Amino acid sequence: MKQSMSSSLDRAALIAGILLFFGVMVEDYRSLLGQVMNHLLGWLPQTGLSFPVILFILAAITGLYASLVQKYTMDWEFMRRQQEKMRALQSNMRAAQLAGDQAKIQSLQTEQMKMVSEQGKMMQM
Repeated sequence: MKQSMSSSLDRAALIAGILLFFGVMVEDYRSLLGQVMNHLLGWLPQTGLSFPVILFILAAITGLYASLVQKYTMDWEFMRRQQEKMRALQSNMRAAQLAGDQAKIQSLQTEQMKMVSEQGKMMQM
């Protein structure tokens, strides 16, 4: 369930990003986007707050929603397992290098390559 929600959020974020990225090239869309942002944020300058304070407020809001998105879209258990596997692999690699066991080093390097693809999944999160 959590995986499907995460992939749905990934797709929604990707679509929104593509629409914003390419949409600004279309004059009508750019104008509409400006009007929407004016309704959302246009009232801030009239509050009498200085620019740095407004910037701080917007940065705090951005940090809050970015943290919430990260909290609810990342598989923390998967991350923990991956970190444990990587620590164990590095420890085994160090021991094999100190012992000079080339066969063990090669098998660990093969395992390390498999983990690289799993780390790609972690980066996507």
